[in-house]
Amino acid sequence: MAPMKRGSQILLRAMAGHVRRFPAEAAIWAVGLIVMAAMDPATDGETWCVFARMGIEWCPGCGLGHAIALLARGEWAASFAAHPLGGVVVAGLTIRILDLIRGAYTDSPFALPAARN
Repeated sequence: MAPMKRGSQILLRAMAGHVRRFPAEAAIWAVGLIVMAAMDPATDGETWCVFARMGIEWCPGCGLGHAIALLARGEWAASFAAHPLGGVVVAGLTIRILDLIRGAYTDSPFALPAARN
């Protein structure tokens, strides 16, 4: 096997640094949003709801996964009907993910973009 060229080694080291620096919380939120967006909202599968498993019928989060899945498909009215806060949750989590990533790659997570040099 031929030895790696110097440029390839530098690139691999740089990529490894970014992978180590990438915030785990951002990855967890992103995977959660992707999984909820990819699920089929028309089927009622196994529930992850703790309240439903305990036999409690009312849950403040019930319908949120369906709302996110419907929102990902562009069905705005059906998403709102499933859970009125589905869009707010997606927007909030997206902002959180981007803020975590920005904080990991800047000196201070609280610095405004215009204030940095």
